[in-house]
Amino acid sequence: MIRLTLEQAHQLAQDILRSNGFSEPHVQAVSATVLAGERDGCASHGLYRVLGCVRSLKAGKVVADAQPEVFDQAPAIVRVDARGGFSQLAFQAGLPVLLGKAREAGIAAMAINHCVHFSALWVEIEALTDAGLVALAFTPSHAWVAPA
Repeated sequence: MIRLTLEQAHQLAQDILRSNGFSEPHVQAVSATVLAGERDGCASHGLYRVLGCVRSLKAGKVVADAQPEVFDQAPAIVRVDARGGFSQLAFQAGLPVLLGKAREAGIAAMAINHCVHFSALWVEIEALTDAGLVALAFTPSHAWVAPA
């Protein structure tokens, strides 16, 4: 077993993502989420997820250099088109607009479309609660219904 410091784990994630062709904004957003997984003792959402990110790219499921587009959809709604990229970067792109809308309207929602998501949502929740908001987050996953 090899033990890495958090700094080494972060650097390893960045190096792997860069060497596989991800744009620098994606490298930063994805590696921050991976680092949070390692930091918080959630190995299943840490470095392990970098392998899935690379597999997603090689399978043509994610756009390595996608640049999210933010839309001011309505007074309390921001929409972000991730353009096939990872949701982490799209969340970061829409966050300042979301925070402004929440402060202005008292409530706000952000929808991220056309994204690939690979992790738990506590990183996004922490960003919102750190800004003093109450937050709910939902993943763009398959539609599942619990059996009766």
